[in-house]
This record gives sequence, C-alpha cells and structure tokens, in this order.
Amino acid sequence: MSHRDTQCLSPDHEAALALLGATIQHHRHQQGLSQRTLAAHTGLSHTYISQIEQGKRNPTILSLQSIATALHISLCLLIAPLDPLSGSAAPPAVNTE
Repeated sequence: MSHRDTQCLSPDHEAALALLGATIQHHRHQQGLSQRTLAAHTGLSHTYISQIEQGKRNPTILSLQSIATALHISLCLLIAPLDPLSGSAAPPAVNTE
C-alpha cells in the first residue's frame, strides 16, 4: 500500500481515519506500549502503525483485528468511535509532545 490509499478521500473519511488513529494511539498509550512494541505484537511494521495513528493509512479489517488483539480490546471497541449511531465518545486527545 502507499499513501495513495488516502489521497482521494472526502473530508468525512479523512476525519474518520484521524479518529481511528487517535483511538489506536489512546489505547496503545494506556497500555504503555511503543509503536515498535505494538508492531511486534501485530506483525505489522512500526512505520505502518505510525501512519495509521496519523490518519495517513486506511488499514484493512485484518490489520485492525491484529491491532485490537494486540491491545487486548475488542475490534468493536476499537472502531466504535467511528460509528455515529453508537453514541460512543471519542477517546481523549493524545499529547504528542
């Protein structure tokens, strides 16, 4: 995959990817994991994890399943903030300093 997977997205889709990335980053930080550690547990590259967290990648459902498993959370919990009907609140903002 390349960055082309996010080049022609609508603003709503870009916002969804940013929210997904923030959700993953929130759960990763909650567990004290680095991107490299999460990558090692998922079989994905740390670069790919970083790009997902930045909203620059549109991950496959299988990648998301691997991430959820590595974070010991359900896939539903991981993607719940993306569902406008779920009423799920967005994760707290992650400090990137």
